[in-house]
Amino acid sequence: MVTNHLLSPPLWLPPPVLLIGMLLIYWESKRSSSTDKTRPLSFSDMATRVYPDRGKAPWWGALVPATVPARDRLERMPLVDLYKEAKHCGVNFIGGQHSILKFTRAIRQAAIDGTLEFWGRPHRHMFDQLNRNEPLLRIPPEHWNDFQPDWVTATVLDMKTSTVAGFYDDNFPFRSYIPGENTGRKAGFNDLHVDRKQSKKWLESIAPDSFSAP
Repeated sequence: MVTNHLLSPPLWLPPPVLLIGMLLIYWESKRSSSTDKTRPLSFSDMATRVYPDRGKAPWWGALVPATVPARDRLERMPLVDLYKEAKHCGVNFIGGQHSILKFTRAIRQAAIDGTLEFWGRPHRHMFDQLNRNEPLLRIPPEHWNDFQPDWVTATVLDMKTSTVAGFYDDNFPFRSYIPGENTGRKAGFNDLHVDRKQSKKWLESIAPDSFSAP
């Protein structure tokens, strides 16, 4: 009798399977609620609930390239480092001034031709402490029609033999100037810099022996 009653309950009682399912749902909700109370709701959780599609790739993503080629990053190098690199490549500056004169003339020509791009700090003040604070400005190629790099200010000279003994580490004295004229009348630039990639390519194209002193 009891078995029949359980298997065939009255219409006002829920079936056993439904009753068991309701108990499981209730137990799971209680367990989830107790778990959520142990950790406060973060902004990330709230954003996920409010914007469930955020972070997904848009439908038009397949039409746009995944990566966009970045522009080449500009990298300047002090002009004195170009002379040092040339020395490592075989240009013999030490012991004679004729080779450094030829090399400087070649740099000036490359600047006029636009092969080497230059930057410098404008010589606007009487004191170098103030000129050091000036920004590096791009020097137009026309500047080198009258001016030339002053290699003497960047080299260590042996006064007894009047020959080049080495290079200074400070690049600021490396300036552009007009030989025989007062720079106050027509000021140039201090702390000359060149484009590193252009300098490397230019050094690879020259023959070190072509600057040898006669």
